[in-house]
Amino acid sequence: MKRISILLSVALLLGSCEKLLVIEPVTDIPAEQAIQTMQDLENLANSMYNGLQGGSLYGGNFQLYADLLAEDTQVDESRLSPFGTLEIYQRATTIQIGSLRSTWREAYKVINRANNIIRVVDENLLSGDDFESRKDVLKAEALFVRALCHFELCRFWAQPYDVDNQGGNSQPGVPYRLEPTLSFEQDLAIARSTVEQVYANVINDLEEAEILFAQEGARKSNHRAAGMAATALKARVLFSKGDYINASAAASEVISSNLYSLDPSDPQSSLMTPFQSTGYAASDESIFQLAFTTFDNGLNESYSQLNNLPVFQYSSEALITSYAPGDLRKTKWYLQNPVNLKGRIIKYDRPGDVFYNVPVLRLAEMHLIRAEANMSAGGSGNTTEALASYNAVRERAFGTNFIEETGTNQLLEKIRLERRWELCFENDRYHNLRRLKQPVRDGVAHNDASLLFKIPQEEIAGNPSIEQNP
Repeated sequence: MKRISILLSVALLLGSCEKLLVIEPVTDIPAEQAIQTMQDLENLANSMYNGLQGGSLYGGNFQLYADLLAEDTQVDESRLSPFGTLEIYQRATTIQIGSLRSTWREAYKVINRANNIIRVVDENLLSGDDFESRKDVLKAEALFVRALCHFELCRFWAQPYDVDNQGGNSQPGVPYRLEPTLSFEQDLAIARSTVEQVYANVINDLEEAEILFAQEGARKSNHRAAGMAATALKARVLFSKGDYINASAAASEVISSNLYSLDPSDPQSSLMTPFQSTGYAASDESIFQLAFTTFDNGLNESYSQLNNLPVFQYSSEALITSYAPGDLRKTKWYLQNPVNLKGRIIKYDRPGDVFYNVPVLRLAEMHLIRAEANMSAGGSGNTTEALASYNAVRERAFGTNFIEETGTNQLLEKIRLERRWELCFENDRYHNLRRLKQPVRDGVAHNDASLLFKIPQEEIAGNPSIEQNP
């Protein structure tokens, strides 16, 4: 009899300030008893998103790690944790760094939940009209989440994808787990996939998710993956690997769906709503966000000025002074007065409320991907599309001060700077520098071994097939 780690010790705590769903491995139960009803399967899907929300993943750590290693913030080292974020900032991680151990563990827990959903659907372990009507969408969501988690792990624990070596990125990536854990006795020892293999698996998962989402039709969701989410993430992944033709095509598909809008008519509001929506509300440009109703959102501790001493109090001088006159992002995302507080980051501040949602994919990024991909070497060279997307982001940023850009002189450099301004503090700058093979903070080379996080001790001890980072 198959046995499955009890991933369904379920406690729904609706209507409270606790997590919506708590799922922890406790013991073994027969596999045929683990998921017996559609409610069990829906609970498992909810727990998958609950895991993404946690502070170890998109509730804080992914964004925190990227900004600790990039150069666009001034870090208050006194707010960093010894044997944790301090070592990450100093690029001196070990196998015992608690926050990294937590991120690795929680990401693979989410992946395991996704794999269990996929297994239930593929093996038709349930029946009935509800299952038939929901199974494809639930599998699509699970494929999306599995791809998302593996992609993020690879970006932090592996050398970046070398865009000049398409198809040949044989450097160690992370283990790509395609099967669920069904018992504590199961052999979990698998080697690290290469970076090339990780990216290929991510894209395969997303393309299968796209097909399944398409069967449901165009739809937006304020708290789960739906509609164009898989296509948007695919655009990001393809862009990260330098596949600019296909990245632009995927971004264009999202843009032309007309499901999302930057709303340049009200820039004062639309610049903030992606970062200040709460509950199941969302901005018009959010493609995929995580909805928070609990204290899981660690971004408040790291960035928000509502917290007395956040880790990131100020932007770097280079970033804050680079914004052009009339750019509303400078006044909406950074404190301007009093003078001694000028440049303090307020992008994630919502007065009187710390339970704001976290945007993971939004329309502005799709425009920036399309614009840069078209103008990059190996791209289509479609300047009309590039200018249209570049101007779409700028129009919202400048409001009534907007002046349309019509020339192509130094357009690629302008687009890249626009990306730095628009996607600041969103887990982007660090990875973008590495894609472009530019130095990160303190002039450290993009592929310096000190940037690689150490694989946690638990994984090394329990998986003899895995190779540790140098």
